[in-house]
Amino acid sequence: MEELPAETMQAAERLMGEQPKISAAASSFFALRLAGGSGGAAELHQHARELLLCVNALELPTAPEWGVLHEQGEQSGAARIDDVAAARVRHAVWRASKAGKTTKLLGRSFLAAVWADHVAPLLLPDGGAEAGEAEAGEDEALQRRREFFGAFEAELLCAEADDSLVWSTDVDAALKRQQAKRAGEAQQRLAGTGEAVGTHTALAGLTLAAAAK
Repeated sequence: MEELPAETMQAAERLMGEQPKISAAASSFFALRLAGGSGGAAELHQHARELLLCVNALELPTAPEWGVLHEQGEQSGAARIDDVAAARVRHAVWRASKAGKTTKLLGRSFLAAVWADHVAPLLLPDGGAEAGEAEAGEDEALQRRREFFGAFEAELLCAEADDSLVWSTDVDAALKRQQAKRAGEAQQRLAGTGEAVGTHTALAGLTLAAAAK
């Protein structure tokens, strides 16, 4: 890896040490989509392979080039310095990863940082904000492809990454957290239903009492 200031080197080492790697996350996502009946094994494998090939073929700009592509606008000077430094770190770890495969050496933070500029335009050229929403007139295969990459993007960029079965380093713990969260949501729905029934019963009682007068 190129010579970097100590603080920048530490940031690069954190990126390089992040788990799981992109290739492992893609395999987990493939397995989840297959188990969920979102397509056949051959088709889903093709999508996962396309994702990995796309990431491994990345060509990242240097930090100065990144600065030209991303205008500062109303961004503060301190924030701008941080963003340029982050771009320099990403370029350094990307160059280092080219000796092997980017998808086997880097993880979620790197991919999330480069997704919008370098990956989504290739995999979701019409935009991925709607998580792969199908367009009118698309055939079913294209719809499933869009849904695959849209769902992967949503999983990648979700705020609760620790609960992700794709990006967690402890799948069992993530699964338990998901189950607990769903159980809590179900209890809230039941409580709301019970409150609504109670209100309806009370109103019915008032109506009968008024009719009896």
